[in-house]
Amino acid sequence: MRVIIHGSGGRMGQAISQLCGQSQDMEVVAGISRQSAEQLATLEPADVLIDFSQPEGLQQALDWCLQTKTALLSGTTGIDEGLMAALRSAGKIIPVFWAPNTSIGVNLAAQLVATAAHSLGMAADVEIIEAHHRYKKDAPSGTALQLAEIVASARGQDINAVVKSGRKGDCGVRPDGEIGISSIRAGDIVGDHTVLFQLPGEVLEITHRATDRNSFARGALEAARWLNNQSAGFYDMRDLLGNL
Repeated sequence: MRVIIHGSGGRMGQAISQLCGQSQDMEVVAGISRQSAEQLATLEPADVLIDFSQPEGLQQALDWCLQTKTALLSGTTGIDEGLMAALRSAGKIIPVFWAPNTSIGVNLAAQLVATAAHSLGMAADVEIIEAHHRYKKDAPSGTALQLAEIVASARGQDINAVVKSGRKGDCGVRPDGEIGISSIRAGDIVGDHTVLFQLPGEVLEITHRATDRNSFARGALEAARWLNNQSAGFYDMRDLLGNL
């Protein structure tokens, strides 16, 4: 399978490049860093372009994939509603896979969160705590927002109406149904996510802690292999987990 890595100079790009080099079924035909983004236009089509860049880089990668009919897998976060809509629309033409977190473990944890939120409903106060390294630019993390959306959907809520990201000053009494998100940026934390369900007299916590960036890279390569066999469509980790 011929692979282009877009964002090859970043932490995830480097980890994916290393694992691809150890793989028997993948060949990295090009690595595009932020400094060499203009080279993308000169490349021949590949089987899959794997993108871990910035939102503006993802837009460039998407445009190129549409022009060359190359499948796109992206783990870029911090994207706005317009770019997300463009990704979904592109799925009508090419295979598109987007996931804010490609770790198999964190996505299994998300399934447990959905079960807990559905079972507990409004009886529990829900707080999400996420921690990442000091160089991560966006907050809350894409994974934290996805977990909040999972909770809101399971409880029949509009996520835009119930999420509270960070608190400061006199916030008043916590509203019923609020979903709080707290972000930590420090050191070299790879990625920690905890969803806390606080009930009267007891608490349920579902935690995923990444100790090695290769967990995300391995998940991305599994997704790329799977995506290479799919027709046009918009896919995410739930589609992959149903086929592992």
